Amino acid sequence: MKLEACTLKLYDFTKFSFSDYKENKVRLSDIDKFLDPMIKFLNKKTFKNSRVSSHGTKEVYCYDIKKYNDDYIVILWIGVSGNKNNVLSLPHNGNVGDKNSVARTRIGKERIPGIPAYFYIASKERMLVTLDFKGSSSETGVLLQYIRDFMHNYSAFSDHVLGANGKFSGGYKVKKNDENYCYFSLDCKRYVNASVEKDLILNFKNITKIITKEKITVSTSSSQSLVNLKPIIKLFTSQKDKTTLESVVKVEVDVAFDNEAQIKEYIDNIKGTYDVGNVNFLVQKEKGIETVNLQNSYAKEKVVLEAKLNGVNSIITWPYDANDIIMALNNQNYIDSFIKLSCKKTDEVKFDKASDAVSEIKVSAQS
Repeated sequence: MKLEACTLKLYDFTKFSFSDYKENKVRLSDIDKFLDPMIKFLNKKTFKNSRVSSHGTKEVYCYDIKKYNDDYIVILWIGVSGNKNNVLSLPHNGNVGDKNSVARTRIGKERIPGIPAYFYIASKERMLVTLDFKGSSSETGVLLQYIRDFMHNYSAFSDHVLGANGKFSGGYKVKKNDENYCYFSLDCKRYVNASVEKDLILNFKNITKIITKEKITVSTSSSQSLVNLKPIIKLFTSQKDKTTLESVVKVEVDVAFDNEAQIKEYIDNIKGTYDVGNVNFLVQKEKGIETVNLQNSYAKEKVVLEAKLNGVNSIITWPYDANDIIMALNNQNYIDSFIKLSCKKTDEVKFDKASDAVSEIKVSAQS
C-alpha cells in the first residue's frame, strides 16, 4: 500500500556540545551521549509526562523515539487547539511509542489533540533530516527546544541546585566532580549544497549580475500622478493628502567580484537570512547565462514510502511510529543515501543544474 509522499530536508548541526565556561573549549560533543539518556528517560514515560517543559506557547510531547544503528528517529507530538472534533489525539496515559492509542474521534479532557513531527538524526555525519508528510510539521526549532528543555530539566548533566549562598547554580557538568561549569549549545542550519556554493566561488569572474526583488514605497505630495497611473486610487485619496503606494520591483545590478574571498563574504552574509532566497546570481557559462539561487540549492528529496499498514486510507494524517520508518529503512536506507549524495564534493558529482533534483524513491516495507 502506497503511503503519502514526504519531503526530506537536510540540516547541518552547527552546535551540539558542552563547552567549558572559563576556557570556552568543547568538553563533550558525541551526540549519543546526549540522546541515549533522553531515550532511556522517555521510554518510561506516558504521553502526558513526556512533555519536558511547561514554558513556551506550544505543547510538545514525545510520540516515539528509537535508536536505529547509530542514528536516531524522533517523533514529537505538537499539541493543537481550535476545532478538536476531527483531529488526531493521544491519550494522556498512553505509553510513548504506542501507535495503537492514536484516534480521530471527539476529543475529551483525557486526550491530547495534535500533529506529529518526524526527525532523523544522523550522529556520525552530525546531520538532521526532517520528514515532511502531509499534515505533519517539519519545524526544526521544535526539536531543538525539546532537546534543550530535556537537558536543562531532566538530564544527569544538569546541575541546577541551591548553593551555599541560597542561589541556584546555572550550568552543566560533564562529570559530577568537575570544578568548572559547562554550557550546552545546540543549533542547526539548512544544508546548502556545497557544489553550488563552490561553483559560485570558483566562477566569481563570470558572475555578471545580481537580481533581487525588493518592496519599495513610492510617496507623493500630490496624488495626481498616482491617479493617472491607477484611477481607482482617486476614490480613496484627496489631492491634499500625501499618498503612498507599495510595490515589489525587480532590481538588477551589474557586478564584478574581484576575488574568491569577496564573493565568499557576500554569500556568508546572505546565508540563513531572508535574502538567501531573494537573490539570484547570473553566471556566464559556455552554454549561456545560468541563474543560480542558493536557497534552491538546499538539499531536499521527495520520497514515497510503501508499506502494508492497515487504516492508512481512513485517516488524513497517518501517525507513523519509529518502527514504521525503520521497516522502510531496513529495505533501503534512502535517508542515508540522501545525506551522502547531498554532501558529495563538486569533483565527485556533476550537476547539470544549480536547482534541487527532486525525485521519487519507492521504499518497500512489510508489516
